[in-house]
Amino acid sequence: MSKYVMRLVSPPSGTMVRIVVLDALVMLTASCETEPASAPSAAHPCLIAKGASEEKLLQRTLRSEQFQEQWFSTTEKLVQRLEKDIRQMKPGTSTVGRHLRHYIPEPPPGSDRLTIELSWTSPDASGRGIPSEHYAHYNINGVPVEATDIIVKSRVACRLPGDLEGPTEYALLRAVLASTLNIGRRGAEAQKQQGAFLYVMARRATDALGCQNKPLHGVPEVKPGKG
Repeated sequence: MSKYVMRLVSPPSGTMVRIVVLDALVMLTASCETEPASAPSAAHPCLIAKGASEEKLLQRTLRSEQFQEQWFSTTEKLVQRLEKDIRQMKPGTSTVGRHLRHYIPEPPPGSDRLTIELSWTSPDASGRGIPSEHYAHYNINGVPVEATDIIVKSRVACRLPGDLEGPTEYALLRAVLASTLNIGRRGAEAQKQQGAFLYVMARRATDALGCQNKPLHGVPEVKPGKG
């Protein structure tokens, strides 16, 4: 039986520092088994419903049946921030990551947690991180995914209407999962679980944003990818 402790918090000042440290080390409610059921909560994009398929996937990923959830933004605010970010993004750059949620196993093993964040990036943007040769490559429902034991990331086109049609034509929506739970536990199975969970949460975000091209859909099926 899962136990949830939900908290609305502001992103801690050290959060991004921890993710940068992870980089340096090497570098959104119901069941989602059908597309209509994958619609994000009206209040929170990453809320995990009791008994949902996401709960089981998250439990396997955290290696714990009990976990806490800490959210940083409501669905409405997340959408507003991402829309503002893409309006202000300059060509060839990336926007700041918007944290969606922390998932913390119980009892908490120290400071271990899993975090999901979203941002926009130019297809040709350069940045710091783990060299590409250190990533394992997967394909989830046609979406390329890169993974290590602590970082999983994907990028998809998200075409928005109106005044955002132009800006989103030349940008990609980037989803990143950062986890301290598998440091030193190298293995394809953990990477696949984290990749599948990231896909489901990123799909909720694209649904909330209203991406007209619907880049993410269906139950995540993880396959080997190309580097």
